[in-house]
Amino acid sequence: MQNQELANLIREERERRGLTMETLAQLAGVTKGTVYNIEKANAFARWDSLGPILETLELTVARAADLKGDSRQRRRQLKDQTAEKHSRTKVLLTSGKRRGK
Repeated sequence: MQNQELANLIREERERRGLTMETLAQLAGVTKGTVYNIEKANAFARWDSLGPILETLELTVARAADLKGDSRQRRRQLKDQTAEKHSRTKVLLTSGKRRGK
């Protein structure tokens, strides 16, 4: 898993739980800046900072990998649904056009 993918998963899980960066930092015993840098993938996270954050969010490395797969699958499904909806709308608009005389 790449830094940006892990950063996105941590941010998404924090937001899903309704936590601010500051609250997560307090619960994990790290600084708000550490949470910010990890979520922005600004720097390589040290395990002594990353571990408590994952633990606070009840994420394991394996669970994070599972979430990544679930997230990728959800994005693919949404993309397919959007494309299908767009296609149906286009057909309706095309079929409703008046033909030239």
